[in-house]
Amino acid sequence: MSSNHSETNDKMLLPLIPIRGNVVFPAIQTTLEISRPLSLKAFSVSAASDGIVFLTAQKDPAVESPEERDLYKIGTVAVIKHVARTPDSTLSITFEGKCRARLCGVIPDEDYLHASVILCPSKPEEFDSPDQNHLASLKNEIFKRLDSLRQNHPAVTDEFYNSAKALNSNGFLCDFIASSILIVQRNKQKILECQNPYLRLERLLSILDEEEKLIRFEHDVHRRVKENLEEHQKEYYLREQVKILQQELGEDEDEIEEYAGRIERSGADSSVKEKLTKELNKLAKTPFGAAES
Repeated sequence: MSSNHSETNDKMLLPLIPIRGNVVFPAIQTTLEISRPLSLKAFSVSAASDGIVFLTAQKDPAVESPEERDLYKIGTVAVIKHVARTPDSTLSITFEGKCRARLCGVIPDEDYLHASVILCPSKPEEFDSPDQNHLASLKNEIFKRLDSLRQNHPAVTDEFYNSAKALNSNGFLCDFIASSILIVQRNKQKILECQNPYLRLERLLSILDEEEKLIRFEHDVHRRVKENLEEHQKEYYLREQVKILQQELGEDEDEIEEYAGRIERSGADSSVKEKLTKELNKLAKTPFGAAES
């Protein structure tokens, strides 16, 4: 990393940008929108130097002014790649992750935060590797889950699937999948926190099973809501058709109601009212122009 940042032994001091609702992974470009003053200031300090920042997710996105206890310990050292300003003055910034890092402390500096971090060493692909049969089985199961998700997950396209298939690094494969398609932020964080690439494969497989159930449930809920709406629309349409047909046939519901009101206000005996109401209901049900036998 750049010598512009202070380093003590293995620790680095970097501008800190807390992330809400997302996780940034090494070797992957991610676009984030930032608007909070502490994040904008941290960005400005970094951009004026070498563009290197520490990005870590908040445990609770609702916290407006996060402190150290509100942040996950494992985040990503990243570099600013592109900046755009939106109409509402929010900054849309594309970061490229460089490596995992552990947060050791948060140091307030005027109106932004510094992070004291230690870089997490990259584990070689051979680290604690299982036998090749187990590895092949893990990857095969992961791609089965991706294939199953194609139907209900808009991000799992043929292009995405083929890109994932072409990756040789098991660790990067997990990061690529997690960054691209995982819905729950905490699940993304679980992948980021796993340094061993083979354990990461096992964790990803479990998370894909969990999120597939979530997606199927949400899809089923949307389907039932849509069906209910369609049924209500169908009922409304049929009621409107009946009303129009009644008008065309000369059956006026308002007229029937008017006669019913007259009967009620007539002052006649209850037995007479009952008989008149019965005849009125019979008349209301009789199609216009029908012959009486």
